Amino acid sequence: MIESAKNFDSIQKWRKVGNAYSVALKNGWLNEATVHMVPKKRKIWTYEELVSEAQKFKSLKEWRTESKSSYSAATKKGVLDALTQHMVRLIKPNGYWTKERVIEDAKNYNSRSEWRNKSSAAATMAKRNGWYEEATSHMLLLVDHSKWTKNAVLAEAKNYASRSDWSNSKNGSYGAALRNGWLEEAALHMTRPDMARKWTKSKVIEDAKKYETRGEWHKASGHAAHLAIKRGWHDEATAHMHRVYSFGEMTIYKLLTQLNISFEVQKRFKEIKSKYPLPFDFYLQDFNLVIEYQGSQHFFETTRKFGENLASIQSRDQIKLQGAAELKLNYLAVSKTLEREIEDAVISKIQSLKSCEGFQTEYKKRPLTAEETQILKSLGTFTKEQVLLDAKKYKTYPEWRSNSPTFQVAIKNGWLEECKMHMLSEFETRSQAKLVWTKEKVIEDALKHTSRSSWKNANPPAYSSARKRGWLDEATAHMARLVKPNGYWSKEKVLASALKFQNRTSWMRSQDSAAYNVARKNGWLEEACLHMSWLSTKPKIK
Repeated sequence: MIESAKNFDSIQKWRKVGNAYSVALKNGWLNEATVHMVPKKRKIWTYEELVSEAQKFKSLKEWRTESKSSYSAATKKGVLDALTQHMVRLIKPNGYWTKERVIEDAKNYNSRSEWRNKSSAAATMAKRNGWYEEATSHMLLLVDHSKWTKNAVLAEAKNYASRSDWSNSKNGSYGAALRNGWLEEAALHMTRPDMARKWTKSKVIEDAKKYETRGEWHKASGHAAHLAIKRGWHDEATAHMHRVYSFGEMTIYKLLTQLNISFEVQKRFKEIKSKYPLPFDFYLQDFNLVIEYQGSQHFFETTRKFGENLASIQSRDQIKLQGAAELKLNYLAVSKTLEREIEDAVISKIQSLKSCEGFQTEYKKRPLTAEETQILKSLGTFTKEQVLLDAKKYKTYPEWRSNSPTFQVAIKNGWLEECKMHMLSEFETRSQAKLVWTKEKVIEDALKHTSRSSWKNANPPAYSSARKRGWLDEATAHMARLVKPNGYWSKEKVLASALKFQNRTSWMRSQDSAAYNVARKNGWLEEACLHMSWLSTKPKIK
């Protein structure tokens, strides 16, 4: 297998020839077999290059067919509409394809398949309206379907030992059998591989042990994985696998560990949030770098749990990108799928940063220790020991509940009581908070403020303790009372207050709002507001 790989200089070329690549992937020999290969680098299209490339084409279809890479880049960057303004629309208006136009269009092609591929709209309209035979009467029949009578199909089928060999012959006989309902009769002598019998439960579980993640198993041995789902063996077969970390995240985690680079996982910044702060997959403190691994679900609509859709995922990605720029964080999004390409992207970014001065420029991976290997295997899962260890970081139950995901894991597995044995309960936490505010401390804190409102806003627990325990008047004796006594606002004081303001709205919303209310209540409002201008949001009628 390794000898086979040496005949190729890239993984892409090797994958297309034979099944050696699949065997290497299945048995975990891929890195060893491809160490001499040069990974194919994808072209990074700048906006200026996309503009120049788009000008070469007259239609969307032509651009998509002739330059798939640039078309895909324009789509992902969201600039497709802007770059295709000069292009003509090839979609014909309703009613365009009359019988005359269909027949005229068909004359440009020599075979039915060529017409269907290059002018599908005309061919479809011909079939829909019964003009197909007339329009294609001049064309060459590359496959003579009329020759495949039932006897001819049965005779042809005897030349093949299995259905797959027969269907791969592509001479029209298999399709004729399928269309006419002769397939079962024609294939009676053929052997059908019993894939379910091959993959017994023990063989499925044995096969699953070769892989570290579900995604890796499904890609390399899809039939075994899907059979496990169908037969109810999937959870048992994947019990040893990492369930939360994707293959890309696992690769980055392993790489950073092997390079001795310190990092945090699921790092959140309070300034970067949607409803709550959003997590970055990795944060490298020494490089002020955040790394996001973005799988296919970040670019294409797929079937997901919890009702997630492509729009919401891309919205969060954009928030993270903009937030990282505002906080002046270095940002890297990795969307590669091969291990070597993921590693190259991370190392290349680290080496490009100014902050890496003083660090080693040539990074060499070291072997993982036994302890690091064990940690890597437990990523994405929480053992009881890990949950207990995490719970010990918190002194109170509310603090643990609010700040750690292990709280939910403890509830799910029935470890809650054991985890919170050393913690203060919510009641004890509140009780201790009350005991802090003795009368002496309440009065001492109140002396720092000149009014009740400023004290209440600055220290609600102290103010609340004073009010509940009857110390409020004593604690606020030195404070100025902003509330005027009953009868304070005479007509003279109301009119004097009104003179301070240019319009009714500013008076009503000021500290003298009580004067405004008294004026309105006693019928003095019009007199008090004679000098004021009217504010109106309505447009003036000219």
